[in-house]
Amino acid sequence: MVNGDMARQQAAARFVEWFTTASPEQTGEIVREVVDQIRERRDRLGSGVVDTGHIPDGVDLVRRLRTLNGGRTRVPWMWSLVAGDSSDDGRVGLMVGVNGAVGALHWVTRSGQDLVPVDGRNSEPVLYRLAGLHESYLPAGSVVPIDTVYEVVAEFLRTRRLPRCIRWRVAGRIPLIDAS
Repeated sequence: MVNGDMARQQAAARFVEWFTTASPEQTGEIVREVVDQIRERRDRLGSGVVDTGHIPDGVDLVRRLRTLNGGRTRVPWMWSLVAGDSSDDGRVGLMVGVNGAVGALHWVTRSGQDLVPVDGRNSEPVLYRLAGLHESYLPAGSVVPIDTVYEVVAEFLRTRRLPRCIRWRVAGRIPLIDAS
């Protein structure tokens, strides 16, 4: 059994034990453990916004995405990869999501040129979690096979420009979601 699978089974067993028998002190301990695990996963890829100009030499972001995703992501994770000067309209961003066998891509510019892949699979906005924590929606047409995500991210990291390894189309607006 893979260490990650064993850890998940152990965590599930501890949750069942806690849910049925834990004292307030034990509950606090378990909650602290869970929060630490969430922070550890979040710290692997930052807070949700990755400035490509500040990625240290030798860091393979695509490999890190592959490792985190592992084909078994339970929560759809996303990040905003940004490039360009933050003080002008030339700043661009690639919203990147991973969720097992699929992922999501959304090209964003300050000038309002939002694009999604021509071959995107979803007909409605899709929920991902920025850095695995904060609910965020990506537009219709943003979901693609995970290997496409990795290829697009690799090209964006090399060029800091709109990746040309896929075709893009104008993204539709994401409607406001009524949380009530």
